[in-house]
Amino acid sequence: MSILDPPIGFVSLRDALDIVARKIGDADRAMMMIAELCAAGEIAATYRSWTGGADDLPRDKWLSPYWRSYFDAGTIELDLPLVDDRGQAHPQGITARCIREIFIKRQDLDRTTLPLVSIKARVPGDAELVQQGLDAIAEGRATNPFQAAKLICGRIAKAQQIDRIRKLIAKHRQTSPRTP
Repeated sequence: MSILDPPIGFVSLRDALDIVARKIGDADRAMMMIAELCAAGEIAATYRSWTGGADDLPRDKWLSPYWRSYFDAGTIELDLPLVDDRGQAHPQGITARCIREIFIKRQDLDRTTLPLVSIKARVPGDAELVQQGLDAIAEGRATNPFQAAKLICGRIAKAQQIDRIRKLIAKHRQTSPRTP
């Protein structure tokens, strides 16, 4: 486990696996899904840089025969340039074998896993509106369930419909990796 919090806007690979596995009920399928989405560039994967930030993890790392091992501890072993205290690379290009924690971009994870949410609604058409509201939040067009409901329902909607959709968005957002 990490001693430091993930960089802002990211979740650890282990947390991402837990989120997706809860949604689909199968850790092995969740692992495969995350790896495929990272390899395809649909989800950005990074590792902690020596400065504490995040550097992009090359997509081809997910094509390695060892990709499943990344999920064991949430880390990857990389050959990285040896740098001095000032961040300057060694003049002869010497590298060092380093273990780095893997992080997944939260916004990408939200966008790609929101369709996995099973929306239950009593009023016909509400499930589609809730999904559109969840998408609006994941894409940054709305920041909370009320904004999303107003955006999706439009100006002519009655206050009761907006409130019903807002409540459903808030309820289903709890299963999303995004925190309130």
